[in-house]
Amino acid sequence: MTAVSKSSPLSPGTAVIGIVCLLLMLTAGLLLTSQGLFWLRTGHWPDLATRSLWTAFGGAEPSFGWLGVQPITAWILDQPLSLVLFVVAVGGLFVVRRAIQR
Repeated sequence: MTAVSKSSPLSPGTAVIGIVCLLLMLTAGLLLTSQGLFWLRTGHWPDLATRSLWTAFGGAEPSFGWLGVQPITAWILDQPLSLVLFVVAVGGLFVVRRAIQR
């Protein structure tokens, strides 16, 4: 009787993307939890928009040749950071799931 080896359906790149997405989800949850604890302690909800992280890492205001894209990027940067991290993580996990199903 010979053993048949099954190859893993998960490539190393797909595994890394999955791990990064799970870490982004964890970060979003921890960020939301810390904001909630701050609110319970002080009675003030700390606004933490994605734009603040974007500028903290040296990101400039995005500029596009297409005028319709400009308000979309401004809207995304004005969203809460925890929401954007969560949405990016869920999108990445859908990509990983799709790669596994192939």
